[in-house]
Amino acid sequence: MDGSADQITATHTPVKWVNIFNVTGNSAVKVGDKNITATIYGFSIAAAANGPAIGPLAGEQSFNLDDIWLLGTNGDVIRISYLT
Repeated sequence: MDGSADQITATHTPVKWVNIFNVTGNSAVKVGDKNITATIYGFSIAAAANGPAIGPLAGEQSFNLDDIWLLGTNGDVIRISYLT
């Protein structure tokens, strides 16, 4: 991460489930949509912690990986797992 808001991917990628792990973070990584800021976000993942699984409720359709944005600091490293 470079300290600015970044899409997980710019490619349209339908997924059913996503998990984000803040591997070597200096601080919490914030997770949100394209409007993410340091004060407006969905949830945060503490340094060296696993975030909650993100996925639709039973019976819902998949969503897009390119709809998820992250905001962290320089040097934060994240790992993303997802199911298509």
